[in-house]
Amino acid sequence: MYLNLQFVGKFYMMVNLYERKVPTTKLPESLLFSNPGQQLIWPGEFVYGYPKQTLDPLIPGEIKNPPESWMKNGSFSVFRRLKQDVPLFWRTMNRLSWSLKFKSSFKLNLGQVDIAARIVGRWPSGAPVSRLSEYDDPELGNDELVNNYFHYGSETNRLLEFDRFPRAKSDPLGITCPMMSHIHKVNTRDISNDTGGTFGSFQNRIIRRGLPYGPTILTGEIKSNTVPIEWWNFKN
Repeated sequence: MYLNLQFVGKFYMMVNLYERKVPTTKLPESLLFSNPGQQLIWPGEFVYGYPKQTLDPLIPGEIKNPPESWMKNGSFSVFRRLKQDVPLFWRTMNRLSWSLKFKSSFKLNLGQVDIAARIVGRWPSGAPVSRLSEYDDPELGNDELVNNYFHYGSETNRLLEFDRFPRAKSDPLGITCPMMSHIHKVNTRDISNDTGGTFGSFQNRIIRRGLPYGPTILTGEIKSNTVPIEWWNFKN
């Protein structure tokens, strides 16, 4: 992990490693994120010897000093390997889709991909359900400037002229993107959670990088329950 640290007053603040694609002259809040929707975090959340995060992203927290001097600029990492039974997951989605069709009280016609997208919070391409609730769009999923730009508790403004995709509507009750969905639980964004008020999760972060298990599985593999490999790449 490489950090680019900029001296601000008597503190160091983490800044983007790359050229900022959204200038602050057009969108002042871009000062707070690398790509839109991905807020910058004070380096003390991950590295010893630097200020930690507070509820206000512009105000640095206490400096977390290591128990030993040689540990400054260091961090901890965990390598965890998981086995995912992807064919079983998709068979479960298929059974759930069929069972919902026979419930008179359930009015939505959801296929297995629709249900899976709501469990994850994203479509297979990575496009967020909050911005596209009825269908997938690989262009949105692959556009790093907009595929993370959405809120839950408030309506999301259109992001300059290059953002031609539907805006995320206010969804504080999790009607569009369920509260139990993966991306909603791990990052509640602008709504409160059990760690505190709005943005309370800023002080409970991890840096995670997922690794693909293999190529996308085929329909025949789902039915035959062959090698369990990746469902899709999460883009959080």
